[in-house]
Amino acid sequence: MPQNTGRWGRADFDARIRFLPETKNGRARSLALRQDLIDVLRDLSCDTSWVFDVGIDHIFGGWSQACAKAGIDGRHIHDARHEALSRLAGANGFALTELQLFSGQRDLRTPSVRYAHGHASRLASRLDECFPLSRT
Repeated sequence: MPQNTGRWGRADFDARIRFLPETKNGRARSLALRQDLIDVLRDLSCDTSWVFDVGIDHIFGGWSQACAKAGIDGRHIHDARHEALSRLAGANGFALTELQLFSGQRDLRTPSVRYAHGHASRLASRLDECFPLSRT
């Protein structure tokens, strides 16, 4: 892990987490990092205190440009977060408590309402696994 004391110091590559001292809900938390992301981060230069030395306007501008090039109207950067969390709740079967931890939601009801929608088919398949029909 990079040894400087800046924002890089908030990433622990061995534990695969990034500490977030301030979040939208006002609580500090640790964010789980996928191994492929850690591999990319290890290859980046550590000569600035910020991991990505760009401002929020640059990120939102890039999102807008990507949507425009793809011909997508009316989408916001937060829609990508919603899509990712919905997928984790769906076929990947993350538990609501795991979604709550990953998303940083304070209340368990939020991920259950926002992200666990439309997955009755997966539940039906799991019921079949638990209670297989005996065809004798």
